[in-house]
Order: sequence, then structure tokens, then C-alpha cells
Amino acid sequence: MINILKKYNFNYLVLSGAVIFCCTLISYIIILLFFEEEINDLSRLNSINNYHLFVFIALIIAPIFEELFFRGYFTNNLLLKIFSFFGIIFYIYTTDNFYLYVLLFFIGILHFIKKINRIYIYFINSIIFSLVHYKLYDFDSIFTILPMFFQFSLGLILIWVVLNFNLIKSILTHFFFNFLIVIIFSIPLQFPKIEIKKMEYLGYKMEWNKTPIFNSENTIISTPNSYEVFAENVEILQFYNTFKTNSKKINVKSDNKFFKFKFKIIRIDSTANKLDHKTVELLLKKANLIEN
Repeated sequence: MINILKKYNFNYLVLSGAVIFCCTLISYIIILLFFEEEINDLSRLNSINNYHLFVFIALIIAPIFEELFFRGYFTNNLLLKIFSFFGIIFYIYTTDNFYLYVLLFFIGILHFIKKINRIYIYFINSIIFSLVHYKLYDFDSIFTILPMFFQFSLGLILIWVVLNFNLIKSILTHFFFNFLIVIIFSIPLQFPKIEIKKMEYLGYKMEWNKTPIFNSENTIISTPNSYEVFAENVEILQFYNTFKTNSKKINVKSDNKFFKFKFKIIRIDSTANKLDHKTVELLLKKANLIEN
């Protein structure tokens, strides 16, 4: 590999990125195999509740705009450099990670110090790129800090691509990386653990289980009367919104996000209230499917 890279410049970026990525991946696997801790990097998905929207953002929006914002600065186009700098300002603002303006300020200062080694700018840019994907509360332990290094290593590799090739190829590289992540992310959605769960609460009996996200079944939500509901091939929010009569939002638990379900709710107590959005919300909370 070293011989192949000899004709390129800034190879320490791609080599550093590859080493960090491999070390992070190995650590990730070890934690999943030998520890009971859950690595949670889904805070950045809190505002995304639809699988198809997630895929569109991951494969189209992110590769294009993140490359323009974070790697456009490393092209030879002055307009792209300016657009990139203000793009990062906008990105930080929209993600509420305002503390990252401090790092961006350092990049602005380093830009005008002609004798400074550009390596500092490369690494600070990659740090911002990695941190902007998360919230500070994600970093409460080593188990939740770990996923950040995936973005950091990718940032270094993409800077190397821009410096040696062009922005279009960094967009394509970003796309293929995200495509791989989407495939890996989708495997448990397509092959969930089919376990029928049951509970009785508020005078109702509820049964539910996960179903493959891609299947030939149609989405069905049937309410024969005010005390029964049967649903197949539905996401949790889609199911809840059938009963919602106000603008209240609910948050799906991260380990249930994007999964499709089969639901069956029937009344077992003649004094139970009708199935409205409040009753359904309480049932979903009791089932630990949505946040309290």
C-alpha cells in the first residue's frame, strides 16, 4: 500500500485515517462482544423518524453538503473556500454545537499564518466534522465517545481525497462510505428478532412484534371499533399518528427507531376508556417502545 501511495501527497492523512478507523472498528467489535454496554450514537437521528428520509439524507444530502462545507475549504477555488467557511458556521448553528465555534475560530487564525503547518488545520477540521454529528451529552463514557472516531477518521481520508483529486471524488467517496453504513444499519431492520410480546394494561391486552422493513405486505391499520386495533407493517410513529388529534410529538426509543411492527390491541375490561391517542401513548410507554 505504501508503494501505491508514493505518487500522492499528504499520505499521512489517509494512513492516519485508516489506522484510526481500523482501531475504532476493532474496539467497537470487542465492546459489543465482551461488554454489556450499549454504544449509542443515535442522538443525531432524534429528529429523523422515517427510514426513507434517513437513507435520503445519508446518501444524498450528507455527501454533497458536508463535502461542500467541510472539504470545500481545501480546494483551490476561492468562492468554495468562502462558502465552506460560512457553511461550517451554518452547520454548527443548526446542530446547536456552539462550542465548536472556538475550533473554527482557530482555523480562521491559522489560515492567515503563512508559516504554520497546514496539518493543524486538517486535523481541527476533522475534529469539527466528527463532533458536529453529536451532542455533548453523548460523551458520558468511553462507550459513547467511540463512534465519534469513525467520523474523525473519515474526515482525514476525505481531506486527502480532495487534496490529491477533487471535491467530486470526495463526494463520491463519502457516498460509498455512507452507503456501506446504510447497508450495515439496515441488516437488523430486515432481519429482526421475531418475538411476540404481550402485556395487559389500562384494561387492554396488547401484542406486538417486529417485522422486516422490506417485505411484500401492505401497511394495514384496522380499527373495527373504538376498543380494538390491528396493525401490520407499520412504524411506531405511523401507528401512533393514527390516533393523534393534536400536535404533540413522541420520541421513539433508539432501539426501536425505523423498525416496522405488528400490533394487536383489544379491550379486556368493559370499563376501559376508548382507544384514543392518550391511551395508545400510555400503552406504548408501558411497552417501552417510546420515551417517557
